[in-house]
Amino acid sequence: MATWSKDWDDLDWPHKVEIKRYLNDRSATAISDLELRAVLWLQAHGKVEGRDFHWQVKMGRYTVDLVIPGNHETQQAHVIELYGCGYHQCPTCFPEPWWPDVLATDALRQEYLEKQGNRFTAIWNHEDVEARLAEVFA
Repeated sequence: MATWSKDWDDLDWPHKVEIKRYLNDRSATAISDLELRAVLWLQAHGKVEGRDFHWQVKMGRYTVDLVIPGNHETQQAHVIELYGCGYHQCPTCFPEPWWPDVLATDALRQEYLEKQGNRFTAIWNHEDVEARLAEVFA
């Protein structure tokens, strides 16, 4: 199993270039800790599973964080959204929502993506992203 660093400053230059390519060349300062942990895990494990992944994909009127294309048996893609607990109002961290518009938009996005035949997973910032991604790839 490959090892990886969870800290942007510990990565060598070629590794940073590769990550920025996956994140559509966004600047290093725009990469959240959750995104960094996800893309590093996928680099270390995703290719091993024989699957590719796409970052920041436009699907209908929505842009989703991560799409894992379906395999040859099922064309069903797996959409993974990486949610910040504060902005997306995690029910565990923030049991009383204060911004209903965000919750409504998240629900509409999930409904739309599922109606298009995609599997949908939300990973919250407080969760163990590596463990959740391992579940998706299992």
